[in-house]
Amino acid sequence: MLYSAQLHLVNGQHQLLVTDAESGHTDVIPVTKKAVSRLPTYLGMLKKAAK
Repeated sequence: MLYSAQLHLVNGQHQLLVTDAESGHTDVIPVTKKAVSRLPTYLGMLKKAAK
């Protein structure tokens, strides 16, 4: 399983694009500004869990 994620700002709204590398399917998920501001925290937790 391999996914990629991209965060885009479209017309003032944040969108998270998550793509399944195997199937090529992409989901577009609206993301609040508050969630975007927390991304560094979430990424830090993922890095710690991977160690």
